[in-house]
Amino acid sequence: MNQTEVKTFVVSLLDITGLKKILTSISATLISFGVNDFAQLMAIFVGIVSGLMAIRHYNVATKLNQAKLDKLISQQDSTL
Repeated sequence: MNQTEVKTFVVSLLDITGLKKILTSISATLISFGVNDFAQLMAIFVGIVSGLMAIRHYNVATKLNQAKLDKLISQQDSTL
């Protein structure tokens, strides 16, 4: 098989499986991806990371407060 036949075979195989349409759609999306879209994507990413950090901070602060409370209760029990 020469190079032209291989290309034709690959294209027809992609067309049969429906991957040609998917690849065309993905490439068109990537080509039309502008600066504003990139900025929105970055804003979404920053928002998700900030939210995860806030949840982690809340979790750590809650555990720390519980540990302080347990220590205070144990000190009060030992003084009684």
